[in-house]
Amino acid sequence: VLRAGYWRDQDLLCPDSACNENGFCNTAQCSRIQEQSDVAVVGYRRNHPGRTPLQQCGTPEDPCKITPIVIRCPNAACLENSTCTEGHEGPLCGICQENWVRALGSCVYCDPESAADMVGRWILIIVLLALPLAAWFALVWKPLFWWKDSADFDSMAPATFVQTVVGFLRLMRESGFVNFVKVTIGFYQVLSAFPVSYDLSYPSMFGTFFNFTPAANLNLIGIPWLNCFMVGWSYTAMVVSYTLAVLLIIVLLYLPILVANRMGRSYFGGQKAHPAYAIVHQRTCAVISLFSFVMYPWISALCLQIFYCHPDLDVLMIDVRQACPHPDQEGGQFLFLYGMFCTLIFVVGLPLGLFLVLRANNVHVMGMAKLDSAMLKALIHSYRAETSNQEVEVLAHVLGDG
Repeated sequence: VLRAGYWRDQDLLCPDSACNENGFCNTAQCSRIQEQSDVAVVGYRRNHPGRTPLQQCGTPEDPCKITPIVIRCPNAACLENSTCTEGHEGPLCGICQENWVRALGSCVYCDPESAADMVGRWILIIVLLALPLAAWFALVWKPLFWWKDSADFDSMAPATFVQTVVGFLRLMRESGFVNFVKVTIGFYQVLSAFPVSYDLSYPSMFGTFFNFTPAANLNLIGIPWLNCFMVGWSYTAMVVSYTLAVLLIIVLLYLPILVANRMGRSYFGGQKAHPAYAIVHQRTCAVISLFSFVMYPWISALCLQIFYCHPDLDVLMIDVRQACPHPDQEGGQFLFLYGMFCTLIFVVGLPLGLFLVLRANNVHVMGMAKLDSAMLKALIHSYRAETSNQEVEVLAHVLGDG
């Protein structure tokens, strides 16, 4: 497609002024067309010899042509004949209309007139938050205030309900069910990335299933219907709110250790002198580690997506309302700097923090001890299988596998 006032030969691009009335053309005024890299894209040219890249086309000093770009629209947002699915509009049909909110790459309708929906969301969120809060109270806070009731902190409880929670959690830990839960969470975390990572048309049954996979990342506001609180929010507001909320939760989870230190100094004569300090410290570290393990895939992806721009359009892939952030671009500096901060704190900081916590609790020493014990037992069993010598039995007994 040629801009008005230009014509092209097989390998030349010329302005009309290069030719006289008799049809003779001065090719010295023309530009030779070499490869696609010399061709303009949507009105802009690239790497034209002797000129600055991205200089605007159309001037007599810079003859060039316009090449339209065909960009594939997401399956969930676009229909045939250049129309968007219901609730979508804008470039790539990537903007949600009024009273619609984005969830898993598509827009979901939120009825602003439905009081029942709003009450139902609040009830569901309160219930979902009450269960982990009860477990957190029973495991971590209880020993700080009921430490006199029993020397066995696992059996202490201020109420029957808390006793039930503690007993259930202890049963899961002893039966290995916790490991099963971790594997299951990891599996659904991987599945939650499918609708965003692979632009495919899924059957309705699978689409409904994918709608609830963000719960595996504790991303409750990523679940359709629950995330209607976010209608009208900008991309920057959502990123800042999500990340600061996660930081606030981690600080609150660490609060029992600070309280234990304060109570130890005030009532027991030392920062770590509280009778329940060891168990509170251990369980707090375990809770923070579990929370970080569950949140890390989602929150780290949220930070990295700030820099994931469309290859042809200067917008973010995750939200086309937001221009790709640049440090020297007015309006994009804050998001760029916040993305760097977010990446440093979550993408790098969370794994590093977990490593330091595990090392501070000598988990690496315990791991080496378990490995040495397993190797010793394997060696003893190997000797037993090869011989029945009485001295070998005595040696096995002395080494601790008798």
